[in-house]
Amino acid sequence: MMTRSTSHWLEIHYHDDIPKVFVLRMDKHEYLRILDAFKAHTGIDVAVLGNVYQRR
Repeated sequence: MMTRSTSHWLEIHYHDDIPKVFVLRMDKHEYLRILDAFKAHTGIDVAVLGNVYQRR
């Protein structure tokens, strides 16, 4: 039986000389830790779009 799983994506917009976008698909068990680590290392809050099951 096929089940539908939720995909978690991290999209980072940056530029050197030209604007670029980096898109990362995150593991469903690790995405909250990745978002927290991103905030800790960059100081930038991550914008969470959509229904993200009560992010803690």
